[in-house]
Amino acid sequence: MDNWDDEDWEDDGNWEDDGNWEDDKDWDKDSEDWDMPADDGPTGEKGAESEARLDALISFSTFEDTMMQDFLWITHLSGIASWLGWIVMLPLGGLIYTWLFVKAFFLDVWTVLFAEEGVDLWKPYMMGPVRRAVMGNFIFYMNVAWASIPGLSILTSIIFGYWGVADYYDYNYDMETFTPTLPMWA
Repeated sequence: MDNWDDEDWEDDGNWEDDGNWEDDKDWDKDSEDWDMPADDGPTGEKGAESEARLDALISFSTFEDTMMQDFLWITHLSGIASWLGWIVMLPLGGLIYTWLFVKAFFLDVWTVLFAEEGVDLWKPYMMGPVRRAVMGNFIFYMNVAWASIPGLSILTSIIFGYWGVADYYDYNYDMETFTPTLPMWA
């Protein structure tokens, strides 16, 4: 590898692989030849599709559902008490994850099935409510199983608690402040 200092390199405005960069009109936004992609705006066809998609993403989101994190923490951390914790863990966790299953497979599916024409919601649906219901159940029952081992249940319940809450918020969760963060699409 060649060692070179900043003094050895001068920017003369020319690119070796492309010729003189000043002659390229495809990058120059002030040029008349610059081809900007058409944007139909918020009232155009693309805007309507993105608006319908955004509405569906908001309905699939759990960002505003901050009360659920309390129930999830109670559910998962009750496993610290091992078998005694099952008294709280199994009924509360069963209700929470049954609700997530019903919401995903019986309520949110209608948003996808009757979406506006041209709006594809299958991926956000599968990666939102369906993933949350399936993975949430997996995390919960793994926590139940590991809570059956006294002593070890202290460590595993904390780990599964963090994992379960982060999974519920689609991993948009700040573990230091215990608050959901804005989703990337927002």
